Amino acid sequence: MKKHLIASLLASAIAVPAFADEPQTAVPAGDLARQPQAMQDNDAPPQPPANGLGRQVSGVAQVVYPRPEDVISETVQDVRDSQLTPAQLELIKALWLEREKQKANAYVSPAKPVTRTLALNLDPGVSPPIVRLSKGQQSSIVFSDYAGQPWMIQNVSINRELFRDGRERGSQGQDGTAVPTNILTLDPATAAAYGNVTVTLRGLATPIILILAAGQDEVDMRVDAKVPGRNPDAVARISLLQMPSIDDSLAYFLDGVPPKEAQRLKVTGLDGVEAWRYGPNMYVKAKADAQYPAYTNAARSTTGVAVYRYAGLQNSVTFTTGGQAVTVFIEQGNVQ
Repeated sequence: MKKHLIASLLASAIAVPAFADEPQTAVPAGDLARQPQAMQDNDAPPQPPANGLGRQVSGVAQVVYPRPEDVISETVQDVRDSQLTPAQLELIKALWLEREKQKANAYVSPAKPVTRTLALNLDPGVSPPIVRLSKGQQSSIVFSDYAGQPWMIQNVSINRELFRDGRERGSQGQDGTAVPTNILTLDPATAAAYGNVTVTLRGLATPIILILAAGQDEVDMRVDAKVPGRNPDAVARISLLQMPSIDDSLAYFLDGVPPKEAQRLKVTGLDGVEAWRYGPNMYVKAKADAQYPAYTNAARSTTGVAVYRYAGLQNSVTFTTGGQAVTVFIEQGNVQ
């Protein structure tokens, strides 16, 4: 054991002088001077190529603020450029108006409004007349006798889910009762409503039934419904030769659209009086009360215009207007 330890110590003592005697290489002074420069060169950032690509013009960015007047001018110009031209404004108005028209009308084309006289026939077996309605428009039915006296409505029976008659909106007096009227106003709730209405007039035992149809080519804005007979509440007038009867021709002359076969006669003596010869009878239209000769039938509108039917041709007719008697003369041979 001791022998091995002594051998190891001797080997170590021999190796140390060998490393100490090894010669060291000297570094030249010039190389020592260039070493810091080389280190600086290695630490320097890469330089752009000689052609100028990637060269930084300035190390600090410069901000140039526009003048206030330039900002205002550009803003005003932007506002002007964003405004619509007069032609564009007119186009927008036209489009908006067309859309509102389409929304207001429930139909492709609006119905033609008409006013007419309707001669009611309450005889059994006669089909009820049709009243044409249009959604969004009110139609008025005016009930009167053939003398033009208003015939008051006592009761109205109607399907108010399809039609409105204005009575559900409170047309009542102070005592809570319905206000007497001879006008029935109807308005369909749907564009194609179809049904009927039953009207009971005061003092008339027979109810009046009307067929209601919406969505037609024409709409009855006002219908002067002439009820046969005499209104019990009417003021007494001149008696006729016989009781009034149904005459559809009276309604044509009262509406101002006489039949094509009717021949107009020349009338003098009072403005506004017209006369026709139609078949064996003569029809005279005037806004006055006929006194002589006696007429066989008559129809009067609520506006005061009346049509009188005479049996045969008459040379003259006497009227009362404004409290005075006026006689008009009719020339039978001269047709206008």
